[in-house]
Amino acid sequence: MLYTVLISSVILMIGLTILNITISQTALSGTSRGSQAAFYAANSSLECVLYWDLGFDDLYKTSGGNILCPTASPASIVTTKPTPPATWTYSIEMNLSNGTCADIVVLKDVDVVDSVTVVTSTTISSSGFNTTCPCNFTGVCGTDPRPSPFRLERGMRVVYSF
Repeated sequence: MLYTVLISSVILMIGLTILNITISQTALSGTSRGSQAAFYAANSSLECVLYWDLGFDDLYKTSGGNILCPTASPASIVTTKPTPPATWTYSIEMNLSNGTCADIVVLKDVDVVDSVTVVTSTTISSSGFNTTCPCNFTGVCGTDPRPSPFRLERGMRVVYSF
C-alpha cells in the first residue's frame, strides 16, 4: 500500500512537471509570434514611409497629409515645421491590414543655404506593435483606448543624409 502511494506520487510529480513545461513553452511560442508580427509591422511601415520620403520632395505636401501603403489603411501625418535651422517632425500612425500597427516618427534636420531650405539629414524611426493602435497622434481613438497587456513592440531606425 505504501509503495502504491509512493509510485502514484512520483508519477503525479512527473505529470505536473511535464504540464508546467508545456504551458511555459506555449506562452513562449505566443510571445515569439507576437514579436515577429511587431517586427514585420515596423519593417513594412518603415519601408512605406521611406518610399514616400525618398520618392517625393516634401513628405507632407506631396502625400496631401495622407500616406497610402498597399498593406495599411491611409495614415494621416501630423507635422511640426519650425523655421529653419531646426528639426521638422512628421508623426505617422499606421494600422496595417493584418491587425498590427506602427508609430513612425520622421525627423528632418533642415538648414537655410543661400536662401534655400535644405534637408541635411533624415531619421525615420518605426515602432511596430502586434496589436492595433489604440489612439493616433491626433487623439482619435478606436473602440478601446487602452493597449493590450500582451502588446509587444519592436523598433527600427534609418538615418541618411544627402
